[in-house]
Amino acid sequence: APSGIKHAELRLNGVVAWSSASGGDIATWLDFADFANGNYTLEVHATNEYDIESVLSRAIELAVDVPPAPVILAPVDGASVANAGLTVSGSAQPRSQVQLYLDGNALGARFAVGTNGSFAKALTLPSEGQHTLAVDATNSRGTGPASATLTLTYSPSSPQISFVNPKPNALIQQDTELELAIVDATGITEVKFLLDGDVLTTRTSPPWRWTWPIDAVADGAHTLTALVVNAAARTVEAGLDVTVQKIPPPPPPVPTPYIGELISLAPATSYGEQPIVIEGRALERSTAAPVPSALLQVWLEVNGYQRKINVATDTNGAFHYAFEPTPNDAGMYRVSVRHPEQADADWQGQFTIDRVHVNPGSYRLRAARTVLASIPVQIAASAGHGVSGLRFEAPASEQPSGSLPPGIQIIPPEPISLAAGASRNLTIGFKGDSNAAQTGTVVLVAYAQGSGNVP
Repeated sequence: APSGIKHAELRLNGVVAWSSASGGDIATWLDFADFANGNYTLEVHATNEYDIESVLSRAIELAVDVPPAPVILAPVDGASVANAGLTVSGSAQPRSQVQLYLDGNALGARFAVGTNGSFAKALTLPSEGQHTLAVDATNSRGTGPASATLTLTYSPSSPQISFVNPKPNALIQQDTELELAIVDATGITEVKFLLDGDVLTTRTSPPWRWTWPIDAVADGAHTLTALVVNAAARTVEAGLDVTVQKIPPPPPPVPTPYIGELISLAPATSYGEQPIVIEGRALERSTAAPVPSALLQVWLEVNGYQRKINVATDTNGAFHYAFEPTPNDAGMYRVSVRHPEQADADWQGQFTIDRVHVNPGSYRLRAARTVLASIPVQIAASAGHGVSGLRFEAPASEQPSGSLPPGIQIIPPEPISLAAGASRNLTIGFKGDSNAAQTGTVVLVAYAQGSGNVP
């Protein structure tokens, strides 16, 4: 209708079979469950927005029958499957309800067939051996004939296994990882590793590997075996021969006549400019008496890298050493004081060098008087602890003239905190009034919350 459809109905012999309040082209599926087969007058009643009704009438014969026999497309008749779980799919009358039969017994409830006439249903075969599958379909007129019955055989396969490590006839001299390569269609439920017939360990979930400790294993020839069980209760084994020949432990280190001891180090945190003062002493190993004029080494380690510094004790057996950080030094350092040949020394203390890098280090600014200018900077924290409460100041003591040039105003950003290795972009404000000099130099200094007056 040019003015649009407001309401439409389909009637069979005056009984409403379907209705809709939407307009446009209409297509619908009619369910004749409430209508017996026979002759009917089919009427289409359509009303436009002005409530003007039009009627289209046609005589029809309703001859709905039960659905034809469905067809099972998968699995195929005579198939052999290795997994208990499978999906049965096929075709049947669209919008009918199908029932799946396993070994002649209904499996679950009926389920709907799609509008394209296809269906699919997952099932689990209860046991090994031969099984039958069939399906029938039901509509408003009843249940139709069943599909052809197909036969399939559930024959689960056994796992295929092999040792990845160790290799056959391997020489085992230290704890060794036992690892298997497994191919299986049903899923592995258990793996056992055995040594000479005795169970070493049992695993029930991947990965299928285990580190074999050999401390208690006698040197000589041995047999390793793996027993693998899958979800179908199939068990297979793989074995190999190995020879155990443990490496004897190294002899204990020869004790040195004296040892090193760390007494103190300060500060615990340096911001790159402050030296780290390390104090220690040499002690007789047997009596703990101080050893004067003794050679010691201060070991420093950061990020896996070690530095060894030779020092000597004074007449009291003590030493004092100031570690001056280079521009590249940053991070958390472990400290040990030891005899140069001492192998049993431990790490005895630690300190941190926290650095903040400001980029650019200098900036040439051309600015108009009385106009606020912006200076972009990037702040980056080194490895270590990071930085808290970082702020910028222009202290008079750092200025070339001994004070901030007249007429110059510095607007620093709010203090910030950065984690180790993090960076942030900031803006520093600069403004000169009408009395400001034509040129000049301003020195800005960054301070951290824990650094006090040390830049």
